[in-house]
Amino acid sequence: MPLDRNQPGVPGAVAAVPLLAALCGVLGAGLGLLLRNTAAALGLALMWAFVVEGTRPVLIREPGMVGWLPEATANAVLHGASATARLPDPPTGPTRREKPARCRY
Repeated sequence: MPLDRNQPGVPGAVAAVPLLAALCGVLGAGLGLLLRNTAAALGLALMWAFVVEGTRPVLIREPGMVGWLPEATANAVLHGASATARLPDPPTGPTRREKPARCRY
């Protein structure tokens, strides 16, 4: 399938892919410098990508949270989400119950 650079979304992807790759490289280098252990940094990065991003929305029962994770953001950029696309509402956690007022006699 030939790819024409004038097709919709191609110029954006050509600009976004190197920027996302550079951002991932910077995050990986920062993680490696922070942990000072290549195996631990690689393991943590893979665990985040495959475990945390897949299970966190299910465990906290907030399916709308998927749109706020890095993988969904990268997918939105690469698959042509417009600049006017609305982000999902931020996830809301359990509400804190107010303590009853103390009676002072």
